[in-house]
Amino acid sequence: MKKENCLCCMVYLCPAIAIKTSNESPLFRFHLNQGLTLWSFHLAWFICGYVPYMGKFFFRPIGLLVSILLTFMGMINGLNGYRRELPLIGNFRWLNDKEM
Repeated sequence: MKKENCLCCMVYLCPAIAIKTSNESPLFRFHLNQGLTLWSFHLAWFICGYVPYMGKFFFRPIGLLVSILLTFMGMINGLNGYRRELPLIGNFRWLNDKEM
């Protein structure tokens, strides 16, 4: 397994550590963008979880389930070296890069 694929997997667990590596490969930058998008999705669902009545019983369980599924999908794609966008949130771009 290549080091680049391990870094692509690590992006989904903790993007802050992965940013410090500053790997400039197009595959890494693609997964870094996907990881940052996923973390912003985590944050949005966490905030929605505090909506009275609906948050605790609807937003938190569904958001947790979707977040876990998307995280595993991204990690598997990163380990295998694939450039597949995550469903639902994959088309958002945080990094403005022509190589992606």
